[in-house]
Amino acid sequence: MGSNDRRSCALAIALAVVIAWGLTTTADAAGKKGLCATAAESPTAPPYLGVVAAFPAELALLVAATDVERTVEIDGRLHVVGRLDGVSVVLGLTGIGLHYAERRTNALLESFEIGALLMSGVAASRHRVGDVVLPSEWTERDGPVLFEANRALLALGKRARKRVAPGSLDTCTHVPPPNLGAPVVCLPYDPAILLEGHGYSDDDFGVEPLPCVPRGGPIFGCEVSQARPAPPPSGETAIVAAPTTPEDLVDMETAAVARVAAERGVPFLGVRAVSDGGSFAEFFDYYQLAANNAALVTRAVVAEIARLARKRSARPICRLLAKERWRRAAAGISAPKPATPTGSGY
Repeated sequence: MGSNDRRSCALAIALAVVIAWGLTTTADAAGKKGLCATAAESPTAPPYLGVVAAFPAELALLVAATDVERTVEIDGRLHVVGRLDGVSVVLGLTGIGLHYAERRTNALLESFEIGALLMSGVAASRHRVGDVVLPSEWTERDGPVLFEANRALLALGKRARKRVAPGSLDTCTHVPPPNLGAPVVCLPYDPAILLEGHGYSDDDFGVEPLPCVPRGGPIFGCEVSQARPAPPPSGETAIVAAPTTPEDLVDMETAAVARVAAERGVPFLGVRAVSDGGSFAEFFDYYQLAANNAALVTRAVVAEIARLARKRSARPICRLLAKERWRRAAAGISAPKPATPTGSGY
């Protein structure tokens, strides 16, 4: 072999090594970072899927379904770390209002490596009580800035909707909850899951946010509850008042969480179920039913993340997610044949 041939051969070997190293590095990055890495087969480890809610009743079903590994105090509030449907999660309460939502979301993202962030809870809406809405955008107060839901998470939300079997969402509740001796009322319809619309967040607290109260119960309490609130099987048909708000969704926290996530480059999705049409009295009647429905859909989204991560054919999508190519990843997630509803849901 001549000197030129040896030089060409050496260059070819070097190029092959560089290419192989690049492919390995890309594969490692895809395996260790991004949304799919939250569902690694190993025990609970970073990155985590963050799941937050404002008050205890909104998080109760999700905590009850989690294999809890440990609790961690962040900014004076306990957070649950564990596995939920095969995904490593950190679950915690933001507290009620924009101030606490911003503060505790920042604290969570500073304390853990979070691959994506979901917020589960209730809201007022022009839609029916019990319906679950995954808006594509949020605004805060009267500000003009739109905080968009992550495209890939929305695509997973669409797949999750197809996984939730008809009739799985709660239709009955004690009024008022959580009093198990209270009368049971049932909605005269099956709630729907909607993937559209605009969410708006505001509060009237100003510089005096509303603090939680130790042992303050399912709304005003500080503690993360692990009790599963079981829906009653039947009751009198409810008479649900017509909504007075024209908004798709109105709450007091989600836009602040979406803003912090956007500032820190963390993909975000809000899952809100309708507790009322703008009436505080109606909220106190249906908050638990709505919280349960939001939690069921949130859990369905979590399960879709696990399915995506473990499906060999979805590895290119996981690599796109690791590279934050949300639009292309969303297109890939939406491409497969829709899942067939099975069982009774999640």
